[in-house]
Amino acid sequence: CCTHIADLLIEDICKIPAFKRIISDCRFLAVFIKKYRVVKNAYKRVIGNQNPKGTMLVLYPDTRFSYADLTLSQVEKNMNSLRILRDEAKFDNETIHAVPTSQKDRFVEIVDDRNFINTRLPTYC
Repeated sequence: CCTHIADLLIEDICKIPAFKRIISDCRFLAVFIKKYRVVKNAYKRVIGNQNPKGTMLVLYPDTRFSYADLTLSQVEKNMNSLRILRDEAKFDNETIHAVPTSQKDRFVEIVDDRNFINTRLPTYC
């Protein structure tokens, strides 16, 4: 059926290195927010204070490749919230003080890339 064909097409697209990396980065952001209670609570506070309100990042399963689009969409819609979280004065000393350095560095690298989704995709997109 058409849905299955579309899923297979998206599966092939997800194998392109640039797409694979950006999907991995988006999944990392969702896991990072959800994994650490202090980070998750800080993110909830940030999205609750926005107008319009942001949303919690959703971690979709790897079982269907069409979820890649949903993951990218969630991160794109909430990137401003992630940047607000990163820019908070207490971010380094309180929010992520117990997070392993490698995870903290990856989060900061992704969020600090002001053209995150646009610059990481190939020009033929």
